[in-house]
Amino acid sequence: MNVPRATAIGLVLAVLAMLAAPRQAVAAAGCTVAVPTDLVYLPNVTKTLGGPEGWVTPFIIQNIGTSAADLEVSFYRFDDGSLVTCRRVSAVQPHASWADVPNNDVDLPDNTQFAVLVRAYGSSISAVVNEQMGSADAPIAMSYTGLSVGATSVSLPNVTRRFLWV
Repeated sequence: MNVPRATAIGLVLAVLAMLAAPRQAVAAAGCTVAVPTDLVYLPNVTKTLGGPEGWVTPFIIQNIGTSAADLEVSFYRFDDGSLVTCRRVSAVQPHASWADVPNNDVDLPDNTQFAVLVRAYGSSISAVVNEQMGSADAPIAMSYTGLSVGATSVSLPNVTRRFLWV
């Protein structure tokens, strides 16, 4: 995926902010500091990234447990790791889902890439992100599932920019 405005340092900052978020107080209105029942990380969510026909990444959070879940959805800027907004979604019923289309969210800046952390209180969750770009004549699409576990460090053995292979 071409991410023209993101940097490797920004990605690392956003992921570190997401990993640290469950242990820190969240400054955004509407969010709590309680220990969640479940966490899901969505490392690449965008809003009009690349312009009107650029990347958009609607996502769906599903309650996979047996009781209702309250969700907190935190959007961190991809380029510097700062928290943009935190939303609270109440009482997602078992086996039901909640969806978000970032292009429709007025509280998110345009042409921006985010790392999203979803905290669930009361039940377990799963998530899928649908990445889309282009027009009807030349659409591009792919998807990924949210992560709920992983390492807190990463090794990047060879990071290059404008490398010419000869």
